[in-house]
Formats: sequence, structure tokens, C-alpha cells
Amino acid sequence: MYGFNNMLGIILDKNYLNRLSDEEKGIIKVYIKICEAVIEKNIIVLEKEIPNIKIKNILNESKLKSEWIEDIKKENIKYYGIELLNTKITINKNIAEVKSKNKIRAKIFNYRGSFIKTSYMNFIKENEKLKINDFCI
Repeated sequence: MYGFNNMLGIILDKNYLNRLSDEEKGIIKVYIKICEAVIEKNIIVLEKEIPNIKIKNILNESKLKSEWIEDIKKENIKYYGIELLNTKITINKNIAEVKSKNKIRAKIFNYRGSFIKTSYMNFIKENEKLKINDFCI
């Protein structure tokens, strides 16, 4: 989903995607897939795609993956939409990063609002496959 439907989902300028190389498109697709899974509360995708790492949440708290997912399950933190305002992809040999200034619509412990936050996802390439090794949303 690349547009808001009633303020839900992911917003990303489609023209931005057209300017990316195939390798950059592959990286941003993983980032978007995880963001969509967070919004949709798709625990299966989050469990499968994110390794057992610490994740920084919207409050900048560093949580174990299991704790972070538990917060999403219990809707202690509920994401409604993410607008990617300024996104940059950096690739350096076997390391890649997506860094994005985002407008995030969320509910955090019963407070609902919009938050501007810089999120990132770092990758390591192993056996020609990207592996997430650091994540902040």
C-alpha cells in the first residue's frame, strides 16, 4: 500500500521509487514491508523478517525483539500510518542503510498523535541476501 487510505498505511513518493537502482529498490522494499507489517500488526512477518536484535521504538527505547513485538500485540504502541518525508539509501559494499525522516501516526499508551521521527534500518549482505542488523522505528 503506497498511499494513505483514511490516514492509514505508507506514503512514499512514487517518483522517488523510479529514481532508485534495482539494488536500492530491493532495500526500500524490505523497509516498507516491515513498516507495513508494523501498521497492520502482522506479527508473522515481523517474526520472520526481523532477526533477534534490539529495536528502538518510537520512544527511542531499546527493546528486545520479543518485547517490541509484545508492545505491538498489546497495542501499547499502535502505528496507523507512516509518511516517508525524506528517505536516503546508502550502500557501501556489504552494508546498506535506509534512513528516513518520517511522519508517524500512532497511539502510544493511550496518547494518539503524529510524530516526526528519523527511522532507520541497517543491513548486512550475507550470501547475496540482505539481513537486517539494526532497526529503529
